[in-house]
Amino acid sequence: MVPTGSGRVVVKLEWANPTGSMKDRMARAAIERAEATGRLEPNGTVVEYTAGTTGISLAFVCAAKGHPIEIVFSDAFSSEKRRTMQAFGARITDVPSEGGRINASLIKTMIRTADEISRRPGHWYCDQLNNADASDGYLPLGEEIWEQTAGHLPSPPSSSIPGCGTSAPMCSEFLIPEAAGSSCWCCGLPRR
Repeated sequence: MVPTGSGRVVVKLEWANPTGSMKDRMARAAIERAEATGRLEPNGTVVEYTAGTTGISLAFVCAAKGHPIEIVFSDAFSSEKRRTMQAFGARITDVPSEGGRINASLIKTMIRTADEISRRPGHWYCDQLNNADASDGYLPLGEEIWEQTAGHLPSPPSSSIPGCGTSAPMCSEFLIPEAAGSSCWCCGLPRR
């Protein structure tokens, strides 16, 4: 299938996760760490602001673990994501957008609203972008790639660990030390 001399491509497919997203890993890690440390009490409510994908994964994990979840969302985002979160039992607090536009003001209002909701008794704020526990959910990706390839990643100088968003840097935390000379490219920018 591949011509002689072509590069080897290794791909980690995450669509087989329960919601079809690698965010399931992040959501589970964040919730389980909060439970273990007592920040999220039994039957405590999880709070998060989201454009949808993280909210879907958090709502799924909450449904499986018996935690209510309150999601701060907006009409600027996908109605399909809203319905999916609601199907998993999420309560939605809407922050109206300016004509369906996503801008800094909308995001700041969503963050502020989630923070206010999280101050209620029995509520825990996941705060995905500032939650170190959430990133722990991505670390096993690198280890799994290393194990599933028996440590045979493409050799430097042409190798890289491509990805986008949080997953590439977190995955590379494991892979870069193991695959000396490799680099991680996150949204087109080299990490190493």
